[in-house]
Amino acid sequence: MRILIAEDEQRTRQGLVRVLQSLRDEYEIVAQASNGKAALEMILEQKPDVVFIDIKMPFMDGLALSKLVCAELPETRIILISGHNDFEFAQEAIEIGVEQYLLKPVTKSSLLKTLEDVSRKIDEEREQKAYLRRFQQEGREYEQYARRKFFEQITSGTLRVSEIYEQ
Repeated sequence: MRILIAEDEQRTRQGLVRVLQSLRDEYEIVAQASNGKAALEMILEQKPDVVFIDIKMPFMDGLALSKLVCAELPETRIILISGHNDFEFAQEAIEIGVEQYLLKPVTKSSLLKTLEDVSRKIDEEREQKAYLRRFQQEGREYEQYARRKFFEQITSGTLRVSEIYEQ
């Protein structure tokens, strides 16, 4: 899972990196940003699976950044991090489509639980999309088979005119 961290406080950002690197090998930190504008550029370039975004950042706050990311990359999961236990922030985050809302200080256990939940959802969505692709491919193959069989029956003369119209 590819992760990007957008956090203006260097100490918090480094702490997140350290904890994430200690959790699992499948978590790869692809980029880090110290402000919203730089984060947006990196997100659009890297297309991470998950983005940790601080609510209060210079140049663009976390909620504005989240709106843009949700619009441009709807499959990217956003986890907002805030030092404010403010219901209005949380409510707006839900309306935007943010996956999780974590309060600072972020503990290792809350981070692990959040990533496991998000990871499970991402895996489920990928499985559903793969199943849908297989189903669509099988449908196309059956359609081609049915057409070929129909034309073979027409050319061989095994169908009556009424059966041709019916099919």
